[in-house]
Amino acid sequence: MIVYEINAPSLPIENLTTVLNLEYFSLSSYSDINEYDSYILPLIRQMKYLKELALYLAVNNRSTFIDGTHLKNEILIYLPQIQIFTFNIKTHCKFMSNEMYIQSNNDISRTFINWQYGQVNSYISHYPNNVAQCHIFSLPRSMTDIYNISYGFQGDLCRNVRTLYLSDRVYPFRHEFFLRIARAFPLITHLTVLNNRFPNNVDGSSNDQLTSVVEFHHLISLTIHFQRAHNVEQFLVDTNTYLPNLIDLTVSYDNLVTVTENFKRDITRRNCSKVQTLQFTIRTIAVHSKDFYLYFPCL
Repeated sequence: MIVYEINAPSLPIENLTTVLNLEYFSLSSYSDINEYDSYILPLIRQMKYLKELALYLAVNNRSTFIDGTHLKNEILIYLPQIQIFTFNIKTHCKFMSNEMYIQSNNDISRTFINWQYGQVNSYISHYPNNVAQCHIFSLPRSMTDIYNISYGFQGDLCRNVRTLYLSDRVYPFRHEFFLRIARAFPLITHLTVLNNRFPNNVDGSSNDQLTSVVEFHHLISLTIHFQRAHNVEQFLVDTNTYLPNLIDLTVSYDNLVTVTENFKRDITRRNCSKVQTLQFTIRTIAVHSKDFYLYFPCL
């Protein structure tokens, strides 16, 4: 059984008896949910015959992280026949105790010592006011999509991933972060960036941009959300990022005009030269200038 959406106060399950006899169960929700402890855990614990479980969740409003210890003690101990367990779980915690808040990436990694269900990646993103986010995800060969990577990601190698979603509503993504992403996910073909925070420095640039170019050799599709030109600058300026195979671009039209200097800027021309599909996130323009079409000759 596969469930894609969770609606409070209950899951869309018509026959509970059938659910409890399942051998395979997959639950996915990439919008934040509050029903994890009150509904999801009690439901899964009753599935005594499960052999394969997949959880892809963004859990909100907890005081502690979902980590390896939690998965062992609160889920797996109740599933005596489980053989395959894959997951991608983000826990967003507010009002954490100081003891919980100061946990490190190593603390989370240690909770997966002697883990029997394959390779696991984990990291913590710390925010002001004792708010933090813990992201844990397994890396089976079948895992090709990863969602909700935030600024705290440290760069462990994930060769099988092809589709990646980067999202952080508190801290900006800087050049060094994208270097880590490119090295950790060398084969991604589709990338979505959701970040609306502006770097502290005035012009949005960073000195580390001079040290190394971010290289996405296999990226064919790029989507940049929100009205912040610095993320568009990061990807389209060829001294920042190398995109030799980009053919599908979704971006704010106003940001595109700003960054390309009305389609006349040379250092953003190369990364646009192979684009075959161009979509705008905010508004569309029916008629374009001659410079626009010279900039995007493959449209």
